[in-house]
Amino acid sequence: RSAVAIAESYKAEGNEKFKEQLWSEAIDCYNEALEVLERTSVDMEMPSVKNMSISLKLNIAAGALKQSQGMAREREAISALDKVIRNSNAVMSLTADPTQRAKAFLRRGQAYAEISALEDEARDRSTQLMHHDSSRLEDLAKEDLHTALQFVAESCGGDSSLIDSALKDLENGTVKQRRQRMRSNLKPRTKPNSGSAGANAQSDPVPGGDGAKAATFIKPREFNEWDKLDLDSELDRLDNESLKEQGLSEQEITNKKILETVQDETLDEDEKMKACMSLAGHSDWKPAPPSDEDKARREQEHLMRFMQDPRRKPDEKMSFLGKFYADNKDAIAENKESVEKTESGENEGDENEG
Repeated sequence: RSAVAIAESYKAEGNEKFKEQLWSEAIDCYNEALEVLERTSVDMEMPSVKNMSISLKLNIAAGALKQSQGMAREREAISALDKVIRNSNAVMSLTADPTQRAKAFLRRGQAYAEISALEDEARDRSTQLMHHDSSRLEDLAKEDLHTALQFVAESCGGDSSLIDSALKDLENGTVKQRRQRMRSNLKPRTKPNSGSAGANAQSDPVPGGDGAKAATFIKPREFNEWDKLDLDSELDRLDNESLKEQGLSEQEITNKKILETVQDETLDEDEKMKACMSLAGHSDWKPAPPSDEDKARREQEHLMRFMQDPRRKPDEKMSFLGKFYADNKDAIAENKESVEKTESGENEGDENEG
């Protein structure tokens, strides 16, 4: 398959992830597609290759913008927004097409608007800006969005509804209001009382108001405690915490993880079922022992998936095929012998009939 065809398959996969609002996974697919184009010997100035590259960069910018809007932690959001600006700038340098430039200016204008709503400490972490203040970033956002409108007009009949909506949000302060709500939803952390040292976690009242919720302070781990850390559980906890900060309920988080598990092509049927049952609260569930026919079918399906995966290099496929043969050579020999006997019997029957 050509590099462009492989990049197209990654892009299609990314588009599916984008529809499912799996922004990070979508961006990974688009980046994989770009790497395929850049590490092969294709001419990046060929119209089809160049348009593919531009489309991928615009998609990365769109995904990173959506990703940033769900990030309550502003240090993470600024990193995603830098990605929007970087890819939008790249598109502007690659094309004079009014439709493509309109999209690039729209993405960058929206990123400027998002950054203007961040606090100073987060904005100062940007690698794409020269530390502009909030009002200056709002002006830059308006300039980009109006430029995008001009390019839409040049493209003869282009849709300007997204740009109009972005301008309205900027004028109404919608972006800043959303960011303020996200800040207020973050759990405050307070230091423990001096008399309660040694506890892993303490609760202090949140200042202001009676009946205020207690804030949990998590004690840093000691050096000798890191060996006991369950990395998978810790990553899972951090992932859940991030999703909760984005406004997802416990059930929504569970549903999201079940969907991701079902779509994970690296897991077999039993692994998927076991993971899904565990997420649903049935951690003691065990699959029924598979029959020999089921084992053979699953091995063949795994082999076919691996060999047809466009992301696998030829040497990976050859190595996998060799290992598969070595692991199953006895079964393959038995199957071959059985087929030969069957064919021999059929031939003898044909001769007798003759």
